[in-house]
Parts: sequence; structure tokens; C-alpha cells
Amino acid sequence: TRFERTSLDGTDLGSARITAATFFKCDLKRSKFSKRSLEGCDFTDAILADCELSGASFRNCILKGCDFARSNLEGANFAAAKAMSADFTEARLRGASFAGADLRQACFEKASLIETDFSGCDLRESIFERAEAQKAKFGGARMCFADCSYAGFEIADFSDADLTGANLHSVRDDGAEWDGANLKQVRKTDPKRLKGEKEAS
Repeated sequence: TRFERTSLDGTDLGSARITAATFFKCDLKRSKFSKRSLEGCDFTDAILADCELSGASFRNCILKGCDFARSNLEGANFAAAKAMSADFTEARLRGASFAGADLRQACFEKASLIETDFSGCDLRESIFERAEAQKAKFGGARMCFADCSYAGFEIADFSDADLTGANLHSVRDDGAEWDGANLKQVRKTDPKRLKGEKEAS
């Protein structure tokens, strides 16, 4: 099954199980796919913003450039997905799993990532600015040059993660685990910048 540049706004899959279908550049805003299996589907450049997708399985999906902004993805499974440059801005991803996914240049700005699993992910040049990722798992992830400024990483696990050149300005990381993490050239909190921000506010 292949859909291309099709408007499927508000689609409700009910109990449907869809595998290996293509939704290239389709508009699926406000759709309901909760607890549905979408394994192996291709959603390249599709719009899945403001959707109800809790518990859905996107395992092994192609999600390059996909827009998940503000969607409910709590408990969703993105294991081994290819989601380069995907947009998860303000999405709810509590308890979701991205284990082994390719998330290069993906955006998680202001997303809820509590207890989310990013173990073994490729997160190079990704954006976590102002995300809330308490108790999240980043073990073995590649986070080179990721922007994590102002993020909440309390009790998160970064064991053996590679954060070379990452931006950790004003990060909250009480209780976080950094054992074996590569923090070479990491940019930590800039006192002058922080002072200027406080004065501006």
C-alpha cells in the first residue's frame, strides 16, 4: 500500500494492523493510532503532529523528516527506526523506546522524555533544548554536538555515551550517571551567558 502527498487528516485506524505501507509526505495531523502496529512503514516527510499515538509501534520504520510535534507518544516503540531530522517538539514521550534508532539531527525541544529509552541511539547533532528527560536512558548513545541546553536530566543514565562537543549549558543533572561517558570538548554552563539571561528576564 502506498500513499503519496495524500491528506489523511484525522484518520482513526481503530484495531487495524498496518505493516510495510508507505505514507510519503502525507498529512496525518490529528490522527489516532494508539496501540497500533505500524512496523516497517515509511513515513518520510509525513506530518503526524497533534496525534494520539500512545503505545503505537514504529519499530523499523523510516521516519526521516517526520513531524510529530505535540503528539502523544507515551510508551511508543521506535526501536531501530530511521528518524533522521524528525521533529518531536513538545511531544509527550514518557516511557517510549528509541533503542538503537537513528536520530541524527532530530529535534526534541521542550519534549517530555521522562523514562524514555535512547540506549545505543545515534543522536549526533540532535536537539534536546529545554526537554524534560528525568530518568531517561542514554547508555552507549552517540550524542556528539547535541544541543542539550536547559534540559532536565536528573537521574538520567549516560553511561558510555559519547557527548563530544555537546552543549550542556544550564543543564540540570542531579543524580545523573556519567560513568564511562566521553565528555571531550563538552560546552558546560557559560557563566557570562547565564548572567545575561538572568538580567534579561
